[in-house]
Amino acid sequence: MLLLLSIAPDVLAEDAEQKRAEQLGAAISFRGGTLFFAAFVPSFIVARTSERAADEWLYAPVVGPWIDLAQRGACNARFGCDGEAAYKVLLVANGVAQGIGMLGIVSGILVAGFGTTKANVKPSCQLAPVVFGKGSMGGGFMGTF
Repeated sequence: MLLLLSIAPDVLAEDAEQKRAEQLGAAISFRGGTLFFAAFVPSFIVARTSERAADEWLYAPVVGPWIDLAQRGACNARFGCDGEAAYKVLLVANGVAQGIGMLGIVSGILVAGFGTTKANVKPSCQLAPVVFGKGSMGGGFMGTF
């Protein structure tokens, strides 16, 4: 028996569109992930090596730099004031970079997910009989959206 299938051109176009969306989503996620990890690795190293209690928050991704900045306090004799303004600027830059990187990761996932929807599918809904157990009948809805 020979079975021949024909694929409509609009189905091929939808598959190409879906593939483009997935590729775009992957590229956005990759770039976002690269930015996030490029910012998070130095934070992790500082959290690991610093004696300052507020720097422990740098283990927390995205929110860590902001909490560290808020709890950092004024400079004192133990840690000194040399470079404290620069450290605060670096914390802000690190928090922004981690946030943008995480936003890129999430955006890429969403872009790839939205590409999988079929534009030409018409919504439909059907009511069908359903058996729920021995002797239990009911109805169920099925459809495409």
